[in-house]
Amino acid sequence: MWQRTTLLQRFGSISLLLIVLLGLVTGLLLRGVLRDRTIEDAQRTAVSVAVVGVQSQLTPEDLARDFLPLPPERIAELDAAMGAAVTVGEAGEIGEVDGFVRIKVWNPQHWLVYSDNRALNGRWFPGDDALDDALAGEVTWEVTDLRSPEEFEERDFGELLAVYVPLRATEGRFAAPDDTSAPVIGASEVYLPWQPIAAAIARDTARLWAVLAIGLAVLYAGLYRLVSRASIRLRRQAAENDHLARHDTLTGLLNRRGFEEQARQRLQDGTRQAVLLVDLDRFQDVNDTLGHDAGDDILREVADRLTTFAGDGDVVARLGGDEFALLRSDVDLPAATALAARIGELIKQPVSTAGLDLDVSGSIGVTVSPDHGTDIGDLLRHADIAMYRAKEYRSGAEAYRAEIDHFSADRLELASEVRRAISERELCVFLQPQIDLRTGTVVAAEALIRWDHPTRGMVSPGAFMPIVETTDLIRPLTAFVIDEALRACAELDAAGVAIVVAVNLSAHNLTDAQLLPTVTRLLDEHGLPASRLRLELTESALLHDPTGATRVLTVLRDLGIGLSVDDFGTGYASLAYLRDLPVDELKIDRSLVVAAGQGGDDEALLSVCISLGHRLGLTIVAEGIEDAPTLHWLADAGCDLAQGYLTARPMPADDVQAWLAANAASTRELVLGERTVVTT
Repeated sequence: MWQRTTLLQRFGSISLLLIVLLGLVTGLLLRGVLRDRTIEDAQRTAVSVAVVGVQSQLTPEDLARDFLPLPPERIAELDAAMGAAVTVGEAGEIGEVDGFVRIKVWNPQHWLVYSDNRALNGRWFPGDDALDDALAGEVTWEVTDLRSPEEFEERDFGELLAVYVPLRATEGRFAAPDDTSAPVIGASEVYLPWQPIAAAIARDTARLWAVLAIGLAVLYAGLYRLVSRASIRLRRQAAENDHLARHDTLTGLLNRRGFEEQARQRLQDGTRQAVLLVDLDRFQDVNDTLGHDAGDDILREVADRLTTFAGDGDVVARLGGDEFALLRSDVDLPAATALAARIGELIKQPVSTAGLDLDVSGSIGVTVSPDHGTDIGDLLRHADIAMYRAKEYRSGAEAYRAEIDHFSADRLELASEVRRAISERELCVFLQPQIDLRTGTVVAAEALIRWDHPTRGMVSPGAFMPIVETTDLIRPLTAFVIDEALRACAELDAAGVAIVVAVNLSAHNLTDAQLLPTVTRLLDEHGLPASRLRLELTESALLHDPTGATRVLTVLRDLGIGLSVDDFGTGYASLAYLRDLPVDELKIDRSLVVAAGQGGDDEALLSVCISLGHRLGLTIVAEGIEDAPTLHWLADAGCDLAQGYLTARPMPADDVQAWLAANAASTRELVLGERTVVTT
């Protein structure tokens, strides 16, 4: 029953029951008070009769006559005095009573000294507890009907209130009934009509119940109305809070909580669900330049466009900041990818704000259940990874693939141990020699981080570096690699082997204010000139913040440090773009190098890259060389340096000197052997 009633109804029922109980208890208590007060008034009347009627007509000696009745003449006098106070209707019925109905006067031995019923005068009676209490000095009362044998000639007065008043005397005269210093010498028994008293009690009680009922009813109505209004406000506020808890206040769309709840319900149905995660590009620039009002205008406009674009069954949400999400049912991955492309074109339309028409773009990550997860948390996390992939490569939209997920649980656990690995010297630096294709000698070596894990064995950087690069651990890790590479370089230099060591940097290193002081300090500690260090950056790192990268690279170049673009051919940089960067070396990625000697367009593209790179004044390094024909083709095509398993695998830095002593001649012979001449 209680589950089907509202909180207000329960309050109404419980409070009504409590108020009724309160009314009953209060009414009964007050009824007792009224009854006691009415009887107290009657007692005061009886005391007045005793004082005025009895004590004024009798003397203390009359109550001590040694059991002798009063003389007839004294009884007649008392009858005349007492009778005036009694009014009795015909047939003994009590009418309007102004005084008392009966009066008796007792001495301490229970002898009736006087009664207005002459049949009782001079008789002895055992009395009762009320009489005994009065003779002990207490005013007492009881309700009686004066029923008695016929010999006493009592009339039927109905119920009467018998009040027993102690009679006190001192020094031969009566004292006041409440004068406890005077001894009790007898008691008067005054009978008052009970019917008027009972009627007065009933009348006052009825008024009491009426007033109490009306008052409590008004109280209940007021409380119920107050609580009802409060309940309405609370329900309205709860509904508003529930709405706010699931909706974004700026755009009116669902927020992350509301989106996840609806997505979770749909996923329980077992239907295929596509999640498209949209993140606006360079949105922070708008806030920083034009202010947050302009940014809010863009967010509202994008929200309106997504809402208009969405179908009837789609769920659109703003997850936070400049991040939106769309959920669509019953679509496969190709359809979801096509949908993402359409959304990307929709967002690209200019937005008018602050008097300007601003170009807006977004990066979109796509996931589809159950291919990429069956839980909304997994789908959103994977969509986030795909979205950042799209942002990094400026592709507009990317679908999630396991190979781009650098944030698996195993990798996160491994990355969390990097700080300990640095402090406990579990990390080490391997060097992979780079061969001059004109002379066949080793002129440089790339420093590659390795992790000699206590339980996993030797761990390659691909297992932990993608995560480390997103944390503040990249700073101490980069400093460690540079330090170890320069240490190895200094040791080789002391042995008469002068080479350049190359160390990879990430995009986050370029924004680290401590990079320049750290590099300068380490060069000084190892006593090496800046020209013995080369720093390599990938195309994606350079394109992350081209302006900032150019500024930092210019300072490094001015120090005399060599700068190289690593993995060229895997990103979006062009040779024309490289013209504006202060770099002096270009490392061609293995994905282009494998085309050497194969003919076709890929080989022609490789040849053009080498030729145009030279025209820009860049040293060309080819990496990933695994066979002699590729090596010879690159040498004949004009490539400057070669790096790969064919010439040397990565080795501990301490083993380089021994390797050179054992392999320098064979390496030179390999490089300078018979070649196929290539015209570029």
